[in-house]
Parts: sequence; structure tokens; C-alpha cells
Amino acid sequence: MYCPIESCKSQLKYEPEKWNSLDINMHEINNCYSYAFDRLEKNRIEKLQPGDLSTGEFNNYDCDEIINKVQQDFEKSGLTKLNDINDPIDCTDYKIALVIDNKGDKLDYHFYRQDNNGYWSHKTGHDPVSNSDASGKLITNPETCDRNYDKKNNDEFNYEIFCGYYAVKHDGSPFLFD
Repeated sequence: MYCPIESCKSQLKYEPEKWNSLDINMHEINNCYSYAFDRLEKNRIEKLQPGDLSTGEFNNYDCDEIINKVQQDFEKSGLTKLNDINDPIDCTDYKIALVIDNKGDKLDYHFYRQDNNGYWSHKTGHDPVSNSDASGKLITNPETCDRNYDKKNNDEFNYEIFCGYYAVKHDGSPFLFD
């Protein structure tokens, strides 16, 4: 279901050029986790992972494990579990969704975020920020969009597990971290 968010001015804007024009080093260290939380990483050696900012990186590709680490990382800003995509949130919040690929040898998690235009966007690994799913369609709902990016059947990025929707507090400014 497409839900424009016109009443909230503090919501994140879909600005792919801000992320896609980063120099190669910054582009490589900014992943879906950084993007979902609007964190522009500058001088990290490796991509930010759930748990890195608190008690240590997650151990399993499990919804509860990853969300627990995210909650620890962003304890001050808050992360609230939502029942579904239509749950109302405060105007100082925005929505994210978590999905997991836990099959085969190449396991992965992935985050989507809802922008102020109502569509969902994401940054897949080394790829640019986009608001399109694996079939090239605009993402109106990350739970029902095509999340199978494994078009070559090489055991990569088929996010079959939908973990849920969450509300994240946002003060309106992008974070820039060394």
C-alpha cells in the first residue's frame, strides 16, 4: 500500500545523489545499515554492522538477534517495533524494515527505510541507493516487494525472511561519523 507522508517535515528525504556521489572509499563503507539510520560513515575500515556501536557485532542471521543489536546500538534514539506498515508513527520518526537471507553459504541481512515521499529506499552492498526492488519496481511495501536479487541463482541476496517494521527517532539532520 502506497502511503505518502506529507504531514511530517522531519522525515528523511529520498536523496540518492547524496549517497551515490560519495567517493569510492566512502561509498564502499556505507551499507544498508548506515543508510537506514542516515549515517554517513567517513573513515571506517569496514562497513558498520548491527552491534558495532554497542556490545559487539551480531552472531546469527536471526531477526531477534539483529534487532536486539540494533536496539543496543541506537538505545538513545529509540527503535519501536510496529505491528504492520500502516501503524502510525510520530512526525519525528520514520520507518525501517529488516529482511534476512539465511539460506545457503552467503548469508545476509538488509534494511529498507521509508522516505518522505512514501516510497521505500535502500542501499544494497556496493550498489547505489535506489527506491526500486529486484524487479525494478518502485518499493511501496518492503514486505511484498521482490526481494530476490539472486537473478543468477548463485546463492546471493534472496531475502525471504521478513522480520518486521520499526519506527526510528530522527532529529532531521544526517549523521556524519568518522
